[in-house]
Amino acid sequence: MGAIQAGSGMGPYAASKAGVHRLTEALAAELKGKVTVNACCHRPSIRRPTAPACLKPFCQMVTAEELANVILFLAGDSASAVTARCCL
Repeated sequence: MGAIQAGSGMGPYAASKAGVHRLTEALAAELKGKVTVNACCHRPSIRRPTAPACLKPFCQMVTAEELANVILFLAGDSASAVTARCCL
């Protein structure tokens, strides 16, 4: 959520999240056809249950096992068409 909307006092955090997001997109474009590039970040401690309705999907907490399953999928052949996605 920090890469999409920053609140007061979140400047450095939001900038770092946005940087990861844009770096993922840039590397995916540069390496298109060679490899896929995706990013997954998990910080349940920053969950904001009072987020606006439009951001609710970005606030859902996932377990470590769920995140591991996403990473395993992205690393496999079944995800060969998935690139430039950033799950922050």
